[in-house]
Amino acid sequence: MKSKKLIWLFSLVGIVAVGILIFGINRHKEPTKTPLELLTGGNTNHQSPFPEITINKPASQFTAEERKLLEQIYNERFKPAIDKWESAYAGHLPFDASQITLDKFHSANAGLYTFMLGDTTFTIFSSRKGTKVFYLMTKQAAKDLNSIPADGQPRNLTVPVTREQVLTMAEADTGLNYELKDIVIKPTATFCNIDGGADVEVGIKYENGMELVRVDNLSFVIDSNGTLISYQH
Repeated sequence: MKSKKLIWLFSLVGIVAVGILIFGINRHKEPTKTPLELLTGGNTNHQSPFPEITINKPASQFTAEERKLLEQIYNERFKPAIDKWESAYAGHLPFDASQITLDKFHSANAGLYTFMLGDTTFTIFSSRKGTKVFYLMTKQAAKDLNSIPADGQPRNLTVPVTREQVLTMAEADTGLNYELKDIVIKPTATFCNIDGGADVEVGIKYENGMELVRVDNLSFVIDSNGTLISYQH
């Protein structure tokens, strides 16, 4: 299911299921990629042992020892991944990435670490194979992406981004190589309550009408102001 179908503050059970599908099952492997590349998208920066938090619980229940471990993971793994992601989407983020701090940490669940920045959900996936930004959704976007206007007024079918711009962002984000033909941009006004926005898919392939689960899948939504309001990788 594409990111626009995910609701704001999804359940912990749901996010674990998605995480397992994306990072634990390689049903659609490409023969040109190694298992490590399939797990990390070619990012092999983390090959030495590192501390992990395997518990599934909210930040409020973390012990002092767990908070200390989380701080180490944040500094060594989260921060570089966030900085890379911020650079890839510079000028398009709904917040300053410097706001993603440990006081905003919400919960940990099976390698998925969620932060709440106001009404925006932001999740990082981290394992021994690599770390990357996994999910973003603003509260308003969750509402708008799942509703349609009822005023009968003409819709704005323009999009605020080009495939060339998306190609640059996607490659800087994932470290993978895409072609323009791998990028699909749809006006958000054709399916939801957002005028002048863009629903973007990069490297996504379908079989029998179903989206294949692949490491290079990337999808996001940009509003009419060019701001990223939904993201999943």
